[in-house]
Amino acid sequence: MPSPTSAKTNTARQMGALVATHATPWGLAVIVFMSGYANRFACDDAIINARVVANVLAGDGPVLNAGERIEAVTSPLWLLVLSIAAWLGVSVEVAAVWLGLLASSVAVGWTAHTAARLWPGEGPVLPLGGVVFVCLPASWQFFTSGLENGLIYLWLAASFHLLVDLARVDGASRLRTTLTGAVVGLGLLVRPDLGFTVAGLLASGLLVARSRGDGARAAAALILGALALPLTVQLLRMGYYGAVVPNSAIAKLPDGHRIAQGLTYLRDFYGRYWLWVPLGIVAWIGLRALRIGDPKRRPLILGALAAAALARHAYIVWIGGDFMHGRWWLPPLFLVLMPVMAFRLPAASGRRRLELAGLAAIAVWSVIVASSVRPSADRDDHISDERRTWVEWSGREHPILASDYSALGWYDVGAEYRALAASPGPRRLVLSGRFWGEPATYEAADWYPPSVRLVGDACPLGVLSVVAGRDVFIVDRWGLGDPYAARIERLLEGQIGHERMLENPWLLARHASVDTPLDERGRSARRALRCGLLRELHLATTAPMTPARFARNLWHAWDLTWLRIPRDVGTAERLFCGD
Repeated sequence: MPSPTSAKTNTARQMGALVATHATPWGLAVIVFMSGYANRFACDDAIINARVVANVLAGDGPVLNAGERIEAVTSPLWLLVLSIAAWLGVSVEVAAVWLGLLASSVAVGWTAHTAARLWPGEGPVLPLGGVVFVCLPASWQFFTSGLENGLIYLWLAASFHLLVDLARVDGASRLRTTLTGAVVGLGLLVRPDLGFTVAGLLASGLLVARSRGDGARAAAALILGALALPLTVQLLRMGYYGAVVPNSAIAKLPDGHRIAQGLTYLRDFYGRYWLWVPLGIVAWIGLRALRIGDPKRRPLILGALAAAALARHAYIVWIGGDFMHGRWWLPPLFLVLMPVMAFRLPAASGRRRLELAGLAAIAVWSVIVASSVRPSADRDDHISDERRTWVEWSGREHPILASDYSALGWYDVGAEYRALAASPGPRRLVLSGRFWGEPATYEAADWYPPSVRLVGDACPLGVLSVVAGRDVFIVDRWGLGDPYAARIERLLEGQIGHERMLENPWLLARHASVDTPLDERGRSARRALRCGLLRELHLATTAPMTPARFARNLWHAWDLTWLRIPRDVGTAERLFCGD
């Protein structure tokens, strides 16, 4: 029988271990919150959500403009979350920043807590991978930004937690397995291009199920759970929008690969922060730890996650990356670090010394990176420090609301559009002259709904469209929010998503009244728009939504997604209308 003293000692030791186990994960969460709060902002792309949410709540659907079915946002689930927040009376921009920050904080803490359970023993829990992730200046920006990064981290954390639970339990119930698959499948609603990540997480679950000997039933439950909702949403997307992926994704699809730019994007992130140093140490410590204790099913999880991260990296390089420094690399980096976000040191002192030496090296690296490494301001590689850009342009340290960008020229354009829309007279098409060509005003076409009072051009899209208001139809020349600009051949090699341009012949042919006299290029564009898939694209996005229209959109969705329009209007006319 143990003595009272030894019992107290054991209790104290258990309490200390419990505190240590929880202190590391939630300490990381606090650091995430503090660093994200200090760098809080909402970029112009995020403010597009406010425009779409306003249309959702007004009954016009998840669209940029009333009367045109375009999926201008990339994350259906993030749009749903923000729509609920707006319905409850919260500003969309404010909700996006705060919910992103809270989701990021919870995700990092939750992942670290789950990771600690992967490693056996009673040693202290240390934030091995967590330090690597939270010390990066790029991470601080996208803990907020108004974009869906926080939601991605939270989804990854939930999926990881359920997969680890699945691995730790023999004979998991079919309900638990189906729930795991359903949560993993939500990734396709967080961002449709997370398919590689979803596949890797599903592969991890399937391998774990196979190791338990119940592979067939578990596989069916996992796959059914993962695909039921995403497939339903995908069919709705194709029938409603006439596209397989969001319009913003179509605009960013390269005309062929962009591997050279993708490698530049890779070096800009991994090279700038010397990430190969901490990642090498993390891999070395993790591989050593796999040889001790009970490694049951851990290699299956780690291997599948690593393969998914590698596939995601290859995809990003192939398409040319993104124009925001670090944004697209952060989720796959989070994926790689999940199993070691927190790590339990081995009990043997000899082994512990080696792990502590590695952790000390990571600590030194993190101090250097956090204190002195930043993206450069002046550059010609088509990659921007997103927060610095918007802070400098707005003149505010924490720009969040559309009104915080009142110093920008396109804010003034939005205000001008709002004033013109409120004035009496027929519906007009206004080209501001700030984005392409000279200022001009025309009589607008007649296919818009009655609520539209003015048609105006724009790029960038977010702040201007919110300031202009819902009764102004915004024509996005860059293509994130326009079905034709998204499919026109690239004008130049520049920032990803900013390389296409809807030039005036195309814009006037579609948006000016049929009585508007056009030059030869404009007449060719007008004829081209009446032919083949160009005509079908107009009907797919503007014709009244009926069962027949839904079915026709489903039928043409694939062709319309991969449709590419020559920039030269004469070539386009011959291609779509024949000689």
